[in-house]
Amino acid sequence: MQHCAFCGKPATKRCSRCQAAFYCSAEHQKADWKKHKATCAPPRDEPPPQPTAEEREEFIIDSYRLRADDDCVYGGCNQHGIYLDYSTKHEIVLDFLIYCKMAVRNGIIPPGWNWERFLGRAASLIAYAFEKSDAHDKWAGFAARELRCIAERVYGTVAIPFEESPEALIAVTKAVGELKVTPLDALLESERRTPGAASLFQDVGGLQLWAILHLRLETDRPDGPFT
Repeated sequence: MQHCAFCGKPATKRCSRCQAAFYCSAEHQKADWKKHKATCAPPRDEPPPQPTAEEREEFIIDSYRLRADDDCVYGGCNQHGIYLDYSTKHEIVLDFLIYCKMAVRNGIIPPGWNWERFLGRAASLIAYAFEKSDAHDKWAGFAARELRCIAERVYGTVAIPFEESPEALIAVTKAVGELKVTPLDALLESERRTPGAASLFQDVGGLQLWAILHLRLETDRPDGPFT
């Protein structure tokens, strides 16, 4: 129960300006104004809560997932990741690797990123479709637009047919593409024998974490020769 700022009795009327002082009557509000005006001020809008580190990480993951859907739907059937016919876990992981390397290159993922936690979360998400309606349901507001803006900054392109890829994206895609015939666990064993064999992973948390992602990836898809 609120009490009158003038007489102390139970009060239900609120100062319309500051929304903080209560009065039992208009007469007592008027009588108290000389004193109250020194502190009366409109309430400040509270800043929106800042996202947690885990939320920021998942937002990046979902920006990749939505872009993969957009590329298939709006990009002239530009199929990659889970949208490839008969895609394997290996191909899904490599497609996400391209996205992450471009995100680092273009400053979307900052230094000090917690790759272990990030890739651990990605293991339960990247093998499943994520559409515009999913973005709105999960993140609300202008989530789909924001997710798409992130993906455009990552790839340097929008999801439209025949959009020419930037040279950096072409180079990263080509480098990662060379791993399509090499299981990550075999590459990890090669790295133990010959340090430097997995330099492609140095800027995205290291090969070992990506091999773990491949192992833990949740999907009902087969993994071809790499099962």
